[in-house]
Amino acid sequence: MKYLPIFILLLFTTLSCQNQAPATEQEQTASPLEQAYRQTLAVHDEIMPGLAELERLQRQLKTRLDSLSDEAQKAKYRAAIDSLEAAYDGMMDWMANFRPIESLQKEGMSEEQMMEFYKKQEKEIREVGRRMEAAKEMGEEL
Repeated sequence: MKYLPIFILLLFTTLSCQNQAPATEQEQTASPLEQAYRQTLAVHDEIMPGLAELERLQRQLKTRLDSLSDEAQKAKYRAAIDSLEAAYDGMMDWMANFRPIESLQKEGMSEEQMMEFYKKQEKEIREVGRRMEAAKEMGEEL
């Protein structure tokens, strides 16, 4: 379980780094379902680099927390750390639930169901991004 986030990161890196035709050609030949899938992954790819910043802030705040004596300050730091952890976990949960088209087809989903899945996933990953940004801002304020 400890290595699940690393495995998921490698999986997405592999999927996003596959040799593909130029984007303009892909866009011309891609089905609406493929476009929805790619759009969702594109949103993920924009947000994903922020995980490293969340981890860095979390380590920084934990180090500072150990040196604090004021309980009110400690509470603020704990809240920020909890927010950073929740945002990180949100990304990990999203990645664990996201599946490529082939996987959904194997599950017997119709094209309409798959489109709804990707619309929902895009909405969720955008929310993950908002939570990550809010947690980052909260951590940086301290």
